[in-house]
Amino acid sequence: NIAVVQVGATKETKLKNAHISYIGLGFKNEAYIVSKSKLHIGVDDALSHYASSINIPQVTLFSNVFSSVTEGYW
Repeated sequence: NIAVVQVGATKETKLKNAHISYIGLGFKNEAYIVSKSKLHIGVDDALSHYASSINIPQVTLFSNVFSSVTEGYW
C-alpha cells in the first residue's frame, strides 16, 4: 500500500485525496517525512533539494521564471 501524504505551509489547502495532511510543520518534521518516502512530488524548494540529497526519487515542478534567474553561477 502507498499512502499520499501532504506536507505544507499553514496557508496550504488540504488535498481531498490525500490520506494524511500535515500542514504547518517545521522543516525538520517535513524532512523526516520525506526521508521515509518512496517518492517526493513537489515544487522547487528546500524539500525537493533535501529529497535529492538523500536519493529519494522525485518529480519536481518548476515555475515560469526568467532564464536569467535560473542560470548557474559558473
